Amino acid sequence: MRNKVTAQDIADALGVSNCTVSNALSGKPNVSEARRRQIQEKAREMGFEIDSVAQAMARNPINVGVVSS
Repeated sequence: MRNKVTAQDIADALGVSNCTVSNALSGKPNVSEARRRQIQEKAREMGFEIDSVAQAMARNPINVGVVSS
């Protein structure tokens, strides 16, 4: 089975930060259009797929409490 391509893999391939890749792929405005296109193209080349479950969890964290007696 092939390992999943991560944002860090894309960052390493392009020599940019993981944060830049994340911002570019999530549509944040603080990435230039040229860099965004470069990252999107590399993501396609590498077969990157957005993990919708991880994305949803990052946007809506679940707080878990532990009660002991």
